[in-house]
Amino acid sequence: MKPEQEVEFILHDWLMSKGQHVKKIYFNRTNKDIKKINAGVFKVKGKQQKPDFVIELEKPFFGKEYHVVEIKDANRSRNLYEAHKIIDKYYKNYVEKETTYFIDGEQIEIKSFLVASQNSLKGYLFNDEKIVDNTKTTAKSKFLAASKFKMIPVKEGEKTYAYVRFLWSIFGKMRKNYEDKLGLGVLINDIETNTPHIMITKYNQKKKRWGQSFWRI
Repeated sequence: MKPEQEVEFILHDWLMSKGQHVKKIYFNRTNKDIKKINAGVFKVKGKQQKPDFVIELEKPFFGKEYHVVEIKDANRSRNLYEAHKIIDKYYKNYVEKETTYFIDGEQIEIKSFLVASQNSLKGYLFNDEKIVDNTKTTAKSKFLAASKFKMIPVKEGEKTYAYVRFLWSIFGKMRKNYEDKLGLGVLINDIETNTPHIMITKYNQKKKRWGQSFWRI
């Protein structure tokens, strides 16, 4: 089994056991190992560039949501830095109507695109990251408020902090070209509560603007 395939199973077990709103995980293929864990399979039409996972969430008052996940093996940092294809390929193909997603023959709508690794369970993406406490930084008031209002985690990995903001910087320039306003971010554990969370930038329809959010799935 390839390293990234092993990571898929690690993340599947974590999300299905710890995810509060996770209903099912869909792989981009099927085999005997995937059938054993009762996971689903998603398919695409159009351009056949597939991410690794689709997560189905079911939240009170929101109903079903589907989130795409690109999974990387963190044992080679280069793998994570190459994950920008989640924007260049998957995101662009979707908003440009070049790729559509299906589960059990029915087309689904994607809510956001995420990056994850085996270290997502630890609260960051890269190996052996230094943990930063956002309540104790030099810009304490700014980060304290952001963590208090669930915009960012209280504690996060130093490399992941830089990485996700790098992704958002690229994303901020290209999203202006599209009417569809889908989220982009990372899938990580909340170190404070030991629960799976999405750290994401998404569009607030009420406020008519983009903003950060950190919420449990």
